Amino acid sequence: MKNIHYLLFLFLFSCKKDVITTIVVPPIDNVRTNVFIGYKVDSNAKQLGRDYWENITIPADLMLSVFQTSLKSNTGHTEIETESVSFGDFNLDGYIDIFNAGGSHNGPFTGFAFLIWSPISKIFEQKNLFNDKSFKTIGGNPGKIIPLYLNDDDYVDFIIFDGGDEDLPNRNPPNEPIRYVLSDGKGGYDLKEIDTNESEPDHGHRKGGGDIGDIDGDGIPDIVIPCNSLLYIYKGIKNYPYFTTTNRIKYIESGWSWIANLNNKYDIVASEFTNQVFGVKIIDFDKDGKNDIITIGKEDSTGLRQRILLNTGGSWGSNFSKQNIVKLPEHITGKNYEVQDNHIVDIDNDGDYDIIALGHDLNFTNWSIYVYTQDSINRYRVSDIDVNIHSASKLIYNYYNNDGIKDIGFRESMGDIKIPKASNSIYNKKVYIKEGNSFVKKSIYDFDNYAKEIIDKYFITN
Repeated sequence: MKNIHYLLFLFLFSCKKDVITTIVVPPIDNVRTNVFIGYKVDSNAKQLGRDYWENITIPADLMLSVFQTSLKSNTGHTEIETESVSFGDFNLDGYIDIFNAGGSHNGPFTGFAFLIWSPISKIFEQKNLFNDKSFKTIGGNPGKIIPLYLNDDDYVDFIIFDGGDEDLPNRNPPNEPIRYVLSDGKGGYDLKEIDTNESEPDHGHRKGGGDIGDIDGDGIPDIVIPCNSLLYIYKGIKNYPYFTTTNRIKYIESGWSWIANLNNKYDIVASEFTNQVFGVKIIDFDKDGKNDIITIGKEDSTGLRQRILLNTGGSWGSNFSKQNIVKLPEHITGKNYEVQDNHIVDIDNDGDYDIIALGHDLNFTNWSIYVYTQDSINRYRVSDIDVNIHSASKLIYNYYNNDGIKDIGFRESMGDIKIPKASNSIYNKKVYIKEGNSFVKKSIYDFDNYAKEIIDKYFITN
């Protein structure tokens, strides 16, 4: 009887002429009658660059939890880390692929993976595209990955910021270098590194949330590395290794015992630039033609806030001053809070930048997505979008429902297909669709039929 019903279903389904549409970024050539053929790469992907690859709406947390085979078990579950995940077309076949640099908590946790879309099997197949096959993990604990085109070929490259595995027993992981995943122009990749020469004592988070952008206006990207109580800016150069270790600025929080040993004219005491800063974003926030730095880190009842370091356009080493800092308002009055990620966008279309933020309390139990809306110059109001999400590693700002208006999504911090559907955060994954002046929470699977097929096929039912 089951077979009869199945044949009847196939007959009725085959008679329909409706097209199954899967929304991607952008939704180009991704549909075929009755058959999903893959997420297609935008023809202008290279020109769109970093923003395109960072904000693809494909639920990478779902795809990795199902198709990555190099996962590690933790407390009886198979889990993945999604902070250091990005996209690319690694074989230039026109289909979007996924790269995961992996992660670690108290030892080996998740290995790296290139997930290559197979138009034949209709799944992401794990490959190792590194020319050197001798290593299984990348670094201590990659915290952020930036996709960009560093060399002159058509393959996307990556820069990996690694904070080290801070869950090791001594909570003092080895200092990790900045790492490059560089295309060889022939379909293979090489893992390279540059040691940025920090030799100071333990100062908390290390290199986990840096960013790349042109700070000094010479047209060459520089690199900014926040390390809690220190903030480094390394000057960019045109060719590999792309950043120089000898021409760098170091901003330092006051009160350190070794501060008297400063001997570089670009070693600058500026607690206002540091102090509980674990990440940064580079953007021309005030739109004056000079890139600014927006900090990501902790806020508390003592006045510690997220900060905007406005670029004054001075000579190298004097681009920023204590007098040109904007402090954002407190998100939750009187509470300690930490920002995980943010997006700088004009969310209300009034011509200035606002900030979408993802954050959590210091126990990682209460997570929320909220917005700093700029009402006038350096005046903000804070409003919540959702204060009841499970956990997340990255915000996504792009089109989910193909109405020409960008929406807000996020990537789950971890995924596990063994967790029952009712309590599985990936199975119940949401997206915030912009409707008028509000964001309405909906299931992401309403807008991606392939993802819906995956959860129905692979996730357990109870």
